[in-house]
Order: sequence, then structure tokens, then C-alpha cells
Amino acid sequence: MDLGDRKHAYCVLDGDGEVVREESVANRREALAELAGRWPAATVVMEAGTHSPWVSRYLQDLGMKVVVANPRKVRAIYQNERKSDQRDAEMLARIGRMDVKLLHPVVHGSEQAQQDMVSIKLRDTLVRNRVALINSVRFTLKSLGYSISNPSSARFHKTVVEEVPASCRDVIAPVVGALEELTGRIKELDVSLAKLARHRYPQTACLQQVAGVGPITALYFVLKVEDPGRFRKVRDVGAFVGLCPRRDQSGDTDKELRITKCGPTCGDCWSVRRNTSWGPSGRIAPCAKRGCAWPRMALPRPRSVP
Repeated sequence: MDLGDRKHAYCVLDGDGEVVREESVANRREALAELAGRWPAATVVMEAGTHSPWVSRYLQDLGMKVVVANPRKVRAIYQNERKSDQRDAEMLARIGRMDVKLLHPVVHGSEQAQQDMVSIKLRDTLVRNRVALINSVRFTLKSLGYSISNPSSARFHKTVVEEVPASCRDVIAPVVGALEELTGRIKELDVSLAKLARHRYPQTACLQQVAGVGPITALYFVLKVEDPGRFRKVRDVGAFVGLCPRRDQSGDTDKELRITKCGPTCGDCWSVRRNTSWGPSGRIAPCAKRGCAWPRMALPRPRSVP
């Protein structure tokens, strides 16, 4: 099934690999429920994307087996010279019929974790917009011959009014007002996210033992991992977040390459992946708090998990 905003293209294969039906279904729960009733207990293969979390959960609740493919690993689809929705759906079906492991299946989090993650992503959007507005004000004033000191982003709207002459304040007043509003909204989200981490996800306290890891970074990590028991080894979490080196080996040549950074990202709240390694010798060390199953990050230098 190739997912889209308005409709999903799907291709049905029989036991011999022959195409039984090629159609499209509307991107609505009612239409998906009708599709599940037409093909009960079928295996559905789809690529990870905007709609894959809720569609996969909904189809699983209807009794279908769902495999979510990693788009980075399905080169036969995104490099196809004759790419189309129906061809993508057929290719996903054939690869899934041959060997599901070739799709490098992705496990989506729960609906509750996704809803909580939205708050972090919305905060990240506000922070990025605030930075863009601050840069715009700086460049505008610089073109007029005025330089501003370098306060924190939360205080910039106050500092800029104090340092620029009255003749320039009217020019930047609309942007300064927007900055003040954004800063207030960001502070509100900080308080609500800290409260969410403290009450709903108490395991975030384990991660906050590390200097520089606050409630937002800890909450993001917990929501992304969600179930630490699905990793066979603690160090596997490093590869999950992209802390493993690339490899290009052929014959006697085995190059030493940088880390992949292919894991989940969310702006500065996940900068820990770039600035923090995972325990001695690039490994993840267990949390120091007794009885906690969550890993603890250490050492402020970027390393990789081999």
C-alpha cells in the first residue's frame, strides 16, 4: 500500500505472486475498514511516512498484519525510473512477499506517545521561528548601522528595545511583539512538558542525572525508545539513534567512516546525539539509579557504537 494524503494506492497479490487487484482507497477510516473487511487477516506492507503511524495502528486493530518499511532501505522504489503510486504499491507487496527483512521494518510508537511527542515538536517549531525572527531583527538593525549585544533568546525582545534608538523601535515593533509572544508560549510549553515528564514518564528522572540533559531531552528519548525491552543489548540503543559508523568494505579495504546520524531528530532537543557519547568506549552505560532499566548517557564527546 502506497500512502497518500487523499487516497492510498494498493496492490493485492495471491499466493503465486500474481496481481489480483490494483485500486485506490480513500484516506478515511471508513474506507480502510471496508478494505479490511474485503481482505481479512491480510498482510499489509507500507512505507513509513506521515500517515503510517495511525493507518498501521488502525489496520492492526482490524485484525490485519502490518509491516512498515523503512523508506531509506527501499531503493528499488525511490530510484525507479518509472515511479508511480501503483508501481510503488506493487513493489512493496512483492518485496514483502519475498522477505520482510529486506524492508527493514519500522516499529511505530503508541498513540499516546505520538500525541505527547507532538508537544515537543510544536515547541521545536516555535524555537526555530523565534531564532529566525531574531536573525531578521539583527540583520535589519545591522543594515541601519546598529549592533545588538548577544543576550539569551528569551531576553532578546527586552534587550533590543533598550539598546536601539527610539527612531528604530517603530520599525521593529511588530517583530519584537511577535518575539515576546513566542517566548511566552515556549515558556508555557516548557512547564507543561516538565510536568508531563515528571508525572507520566517518571523514568525520565534517570536520564536527567547527566549534566546537560533536561526534562525535554529526556522525555524525547523516552518517547522514541518507549519500550527498552525490545533491544537485546543496551548498546543497541546507540545504533537506534544513529550512533553507529558507516561502513564501506570491499576486499582488503575497510574504511573508517563517520557515524550515520540516521536516528530520530528533533532540533536542539536531540542535540545530545551529536554532543554526547554513550558511556566508556562509546557504549551505553546503565543508569546509576537502582532498579532503573533506562540507559544513562555520559562523556561530552561524539563517539560511535561499533
